Amino acid sequence: MDERKILLIKIGGSVFDKFTLFLSFIKKLYYEENYKIVLLHGGGNEISYWMKKLGIEPKFIKGRRVTDKETLKIVEMVLSGNVQGKIIADIKREGLKVVGVNGKSIFHCKKLIIDDIDLGYVGEVTRVETLPIEKLLENSYIVVTSSLGIDEEGNSYNINADSAALSLGVSLRVNRLIFCTDVPGIIVSEDGGERVLSKVSIEEARELITTGKVTGGMIPKVEAAITAIENGVDIVQIWGGSDFEKAWNMEEGTVFTNKK
Repeated sequence: MDERKILLIKIGGSVFDKFTLFLSFIKKLYYEENYKIVLLHGGGNEISYWMKKLGIEPKFIKGRRVTDKETLKIVEMVLSGNVQGKIIADIKREGLKVVGVNGKSIFHCKKLIIDDIDLGYVGEVTRVETLPIEKLLENSYIVVTSSLGIDEEGNSYNINADSAALSLGVSLRVNRLIFCTDVPGIIVSEDGGERVLSKVSIEEARELITTGKVTGGMIPKVEAAITAIENGVDIVQIWGGSDFEKAWNMEEGTVFTNKK
């Protein structure tokens, strides 16, 4: 694309319930700042809800959902149906041009193996087909896509949404990537209390992982942020508030930089 002014927002957790609060500011970025906008969503909470409703207990290993065939059916139903449909409807109500893209149209992947553990139908992105998204952005559409992928044999896979956002952000050469999540940023214990780190270098972020100061689902986010910065994304944030303007102005959340 000729103009590298692209914002990628990864939406997860309870952020779906706050999404309508974001839209007025997204509309401002779209019209006044001429940003091209891509939204990538997971749907972890709703997937777990439907799994339990159908008698399947969710299981996670190193922040990734173990996904057998039955779970994959639920993942596809939730991501491509319920979640994406709601996001598109909310955006359309604001009068914005929007198109939903199934992640399987753009994410090529292979089976993900972590420490010789078989997670089932969990994928690792090997290539992103960006042309369909680039064409939509050039025609002023907001693009909404999901964290699903497909391999060369046509098998479908569930992809960790943070990892999918990383791959998409780097491939599209976005200049800003914001992970919207349930927590306000990276939280560390300090002097008997807790505080949110407003800014970290990639070296400091690596140390937070190796020393165990970030754990669970925060690890894929921090790893994705590090890799994104190393691969040319200008600004990466982890944020979990309700006023998107504060995230945009870097008043909330954790910002990753390439400097110490």
